[in-house]
Amino acid sequence: MTVRSNAIEVWYTTALAVKGSPSISIAPQLGLVLKMVRNGNAETFAKDISYRTITDKELNWPASNTQEVDEPTYQANIIRSRYKTVNIFTQEQLSFGNTIQNPQGEQLNQTYHYSGGTIVLKKVNLPKARRGQNLFVELTQYSNGDAYDRTGSVFAIPANKKKPF
Repeated sequence: MTVRSNAIEVWYTTALAVKGSPSISIAPQLGLVLKMVRNGNAETFAKDISYRTITDKELNWPASNTQEVDEPTYQANIIRSRYKTVNIFTQEQLSFGNTIQNPQGEQLNQTYHYSGGTIVLKKVNLPKARRGQNLFVELTQYSNGDAYDRTGSVFAIPANKKKPF
């Protein structure tokens, strides 16, 4: 299957009387997902399967802050709940030779330009991923025709590393 331009290989069984997946957005309807491989290089797999009784507390949903919706709205909300979009750069221009005035130091959520304007960088805090979630990066670039504007790379540098950006 393909999820947001990522090739996902899904291994599952229908031999058990349960359905489920380590990721809510990856094939829970097929059966019990035992292994997923993303883009041939990231693997999630089941180590153990155990059955347990669901408690009354788990089934006791709060009655406040609820709203009845029709089926199409419900399905759209389920799909939207699988993704959180974090915009980091929006219409950021890369161009060589323009005057660069970067903020002082390493400020959070501020855009910095380097290498004559051809590299753009921003230090951000991303939301913590919960167990079973997948993180995707989506990059859209625009060009006025300059050959150097049509190439690029994305790097994620963990904040806990000793070297700053």
